[in-house]
This record gives sequence, C-alpha cells and structure tokens, in this order.
Amino acid sequence: MTEKQKRAFKKSVENGGNVSKAMRDSGYSPATAKTPQKLTESNAWEKLMEEYLPDDLLMKVHSEGLQATRTSNAAILLTKEGQLIKAEEQGLIEVPDHATRHKFLDTALKLKDKYPAEKHKHQVDGAVAGSGNQGRFVGCDRFCPVV
Repeated sequence: MTEKQKRAFKKSVENGGNVSKAMRDSGYSPATAKTPQKLTESNAWEKLMEEYLPDDLLMKVHSEGLQATRTSNAAILLTKEGQLIKAEEQGLIEVPDHATRHKFLDTALKLKDKYPAEKHKHQVDGAVAGSGNQGRFVGCDRFCPVV
C-alpha cells in the first residue's frame, strides 16, 4: 500500500467518511477523486479497514453506545420540603448520549461498507411497462422510472 493511500484513509476517518475529499486532500487528481471506489475497492483499503477498524472494535463501540452518557444540568428546582434551590447549587447529572456514539459507529460502518444495499418494493399503478400505456410506480420513496 502506498503512503498516499494511507493519507487518504486517515483523512477520510478524520472528515467523517468523505473519501472523495480525503483523496483530493491527499494529492489524488480531481478526476481520480471523483471515483473513490478506485481506492475503496482496492486490497490496500481493505487491509487498512481491518487494521484500524476491526470488527471487534466496532462491536465494542456499539456495546458501549448502550451506556453512553453526557453531562446535563439537573432540572431540580425545589427541595422535598418545597424550598427553592439556587441555580448555583443545582448539580450536573449524567444522561444517555446515544446520538454521539451512533455517529462514530455509523461512520465506521460506512467506511467498511457494512450497510446492506437498500431494498424497496416497487408496485406499478396502471398499465404494464412496455405496453404503450402510461403507468407510475407507487409505494416507492425514490424516483423510480417506469421502463
């Protein structure tokens, strides 16, 4: 594997998974950076993925995400006796922060191409395609042309 591939990998991790930008920032030509799969489908990229983002690490981050916390202001304004608590006496509490952990896990899964291909069902409303009649797809959340 080349130093340029290693730099692109490192930069893609740093920028949240934008491989094209990482390639440009690492010295790849703009034309090559427009087709990042030339890099991401290489054997060198796969080796880097396994070295720096092994599956056991992804599982660990996923497991830790179930207990992730963040610090937040306590919303306690009265004591049990009904006394007002001054703002400076209110404490901080730990609350779940799954969103932050999910971002890290999501980035790693994208980099490793671990998401399955999207699947969505198509139904034709109208005539069968190719019959000369107009029809349209229903039940599809994307542009799905009738062919």
